[in-house]
Amino acid sequence: MKAHDYEAHCIHNVYYPFVDREEWELAKFLSENLSQGQITWFLKLLWVKSATWKAPAYTSTQQMFTFMDALPRGLKWCCTTIKTEEYITTHPVQLIWCDALEVTWHIFGNPVFTNDMEFDPHEIHINGE
Repeated sequence: MKAHDYEAHCIHNVYYPFVDREEWELAKFLSENLSQGQITWFLKLLWVKSATWKAPAYTSTQQMFTFMDALPRGLKWCCTTIKTEEYITTHPVQLIWCDALEVTWHIFGNPVFTNDMEFDPHEIHINGE
C-alpha cells in the first residue's frame, strides 16, 4: 500500500489506518520495545482479543508495520557542528536545524492544519492602531 491510498481517510482521522491515537500509541510502543515475534505473541493473547479491552484493528505484526509505514513521515532533523577559530569552547557547538522548505511542505500537506490556514493577507489592529 502506498501512503497516498490513505489520503482521503486522513482528512477525518490523522492516525488512519489506525483507529485512533490510542491504537497508534500501542503500535508505536510495541514496535520500539518488542521484537516481531514478541509482538505476534502479544497480539495472540486472550486478553488482547477479549471484549473487555478494545482490541487493535491489526491482528499481526506484518499488518501493524504496514499500517505504520503508511503514516506520513516526520521531518528530518540535521545537526551541524559550528567551528569557531577565535572563540574556544569546552564542547563543540552544534546547531540542530530543519530544512525550511521541508517544514513548509509538511505544514501545507498536513490535513490537521487544513481548516486553520489563511491565504489572504489581513491586518491585525491592537488598541485601535
